[in-house]
Formats: sequence, C-alpha cells, structure tokens
Amino acid sequence: MQTPDNIIIEELAAKAVDHILNDARRNGTDPVPDLEALAAVTEAQARLARETIAAIKAAKDKA
Repeated sequence: MQTPDNIIIEELAAKAVDHILNDARRNGTDPVPDLEALAAVTEAQARLARETIAAIKAAKDKA
C-alpha cells in the first residue's frame, strides 16, 4: 500500500537517480559507480529499518 511517506521516499530516490544521470551526462562520466553507491546506501537503510522494526516488535512482545 502506498502511504504518503512511501511516495515521498520514492520521489526522493527518483530525484537522486535523475541528479546522478544528469551530472554524468553533463560531465561525460559513467553514472554506474554513483548509482551503485546509491543502491548500497538504500540497501543499508532498508536493512537498518527492518532490524529496527524487528527490535520494536520484539520489545512489544516482551511487554
């Protein structure tokens, strides 16, 4: 389900990708390394979010 937060996150991600691609076009550089770095950060953020959710749920179960 799309929530306003999810939509904002997707829009920010799309802007980041557009920015990387535009910079690469303007500078004549390869966008792949920057896109890979963005993907790694995004994956790390998603992993941290999942771990935080699990910790919160575990704490609720103990209470």
